[in-house]
Amino acid sequence: MTRIVGIFLASLALGTWCAQATVSAQDPISELKTALDIAKSQAASSDGLDAAYEFIGIAEEANNAGNPEIATEAIAAFSSVVERAAEIAQRQSYMEGQNTLDQIVDLAFFARTNDIPAAETTLRKALGSLLPQLLANARRALAEAKEWTDKLAILGAIGELQAAAARVVLDQEASEIGIAFDAEAAIRDGEAAGDSARMQEIANLRRVRDEQLADAIANNVNAVAEEMRGDVPSSSDEGEIGEAMSADLSLGDTSCIETGMIPPGGAPDNWQAPPLLLKRLGDECVLSGRAPQAGRCTTVNLTFVCHVPGRESERITYVYRDTAEETFMRRACEGAIIEAAKLPATGPQFLNSSSRLVFTCGPVTEEIPSTP
Repeated sequence: MTRIVGIFLASLALGTWCAQATVSAQDPISELKTALDIAKSQAASSDGLDAAYEFIGIAEEANNAGNPEIATEAIAAFSSVVERAAEIAQRQSYMEGQNTLDQIVDLAFFARTNDIPAAETTLRKALGSLLPQLLANARRALAEAKEWTDKLAILGAIGELQAAAARVVLDQEASEIGIAFDAEAAIRDGEAAGDSARMQEIANLRRVRDEQLADAIANNVNAVAEEMRGDVPSSSDEGEIGEAMSADLSLGDTSCIETGMIPPGGAPDNWQAPPLLLKRLGDECVLSGRAPQAGRCTTVNLTFVCHVPGRESERITYVYRDTAEETFMRRACEGAIIEAAKLPATGPQFLNSSSRLVFTCGPVTEEIPSTP
């Protein structure tokens, strides 16, 4: 059983967030219409892709409820959001564009595992236009780069583009990006001639690219969807879930993420996040190798937090000492890095005082390595 399937089984074992994320059985159509209106409002106020997850969830629930009209309306809105985001990304720097690419790839997995073919069609079309443009943007940036470290970073990003294309089974695009990576790596070989350290750095990038590509092919969107659908346990399998969690989920991410959301204007004091948003956050959490949890992330052995603000939501990632993420997140953080020593005694706080904690996604095991 693969790690992602194990994570999926763990979500079934945990179970608690599912009750929160299920549309009310009392009036499902009314709830779906309300959720659709909220998602449309969210999409209208932002150029991002947050609402796209909501539209997929709404379409799935509408199909399950036997209401194709709402499903069709949700997918139409979804398509508009994705097309707009992809168009904007093509005009951005390669790094900004890659952020959008990562989300579209994530959406492709979300659409496939929720069995929404219409959404998949939109996503493949968006990726078909976005990937070549991001490659062109990256190669342009690489030609203009002066610092060696910048050249390595951009070359590595091209390798990640190839893996992204392979992950969503766009074989032709993956092949073309791979050819471009090899050509750019050969140019860097020439620039590094006589410098053994730099030659080794290029060799390391080739190795990393090959590993990423192999993983992407093995765990592509089709393979993951098939395994997730085929490995849902029966009641007789429930006793094996704990073993699956310890065997597979020990590989999960040891960082912990808190998601806060700013309630819409006029929301009551007892406002709660929409169920479909919670479902989406739960799906993302489980697929990341973590697990939904109650309360806030622990600050034991905290080394720093990565704080990513947004117009409607905020995300705080807790990174712990002596974990693999400690090095990775210093490079990958898309927001502000705040060292633990500089945090208030109450721990990390959302920048917007109106933000409310709506979801916590923590390590599967609560054991954080202690400092030697």
